[in-house]
Amino acid sequence: MAGERSGTERERSTSEDGRPNAGRERAAPADDRLFRLTTAGFGAAAVLHAAWAWGVAPAIRFAAVAVVAAFVAEVAVIRLGLLEHHTEPKLLDVPVVALLGWVGAIYLSYSLVEFVVAGAVRPVAAGLLATALDLLTDPNGVENGFWTYPESRLSTPRYRDVPWWNFVGWFVLTTLVAAVGAP
Repeated sequence: MAGERSGTERERSTSEDGRPNAGRERAAPADDRLFRLTTAGFGAAAVLHAAWAWGVAPAIRFAAVAVVAAFVAEVAVIRLGLLEHHTEPKLLDVPVVALLGWVGAIYLSYSLVEFVVAGAVRPVAAGLLATALDLLTDPNGVENGFWTYPESRLSTPRYRDVPWWNFVGWFVLTTLVAAVGAP
């Protein structure tokens, strides 16, 4: 099946000091079925919860804004040669499941900050929370071979093989989606 690799086929790309090689060599992807299933479930659960909390029309609007914004951002960095995804199925090189992951992460972040922050600051707080979540999850996606960030002058410095601009992108995109898409 596509995406399946045995433990012996999976390669780890490390430097002499034992640190990952920041995308210089792509690790063979791990079996991504669990990743795809949980990410799709996370996105679907977010939309269902939004429909319950906000109503169907606002939930669909929020999900649509998140998907369109994430898709445009993903296509842009892929076309610039800054990101490569290794999970199928894809639309213009963007995995469909990645879009569901964006919806889930943005909705979760926005929903949690609703309990703590009010008014115009709420989208910014959601952006900060989503970026913190990405600091935890994105390096694992790289480590498992689901995506890589090829070498580029724009991609240094990195945190656990993830370039700085990825975290800035998460903050900006989440803040914008929360400001425009949330009711």
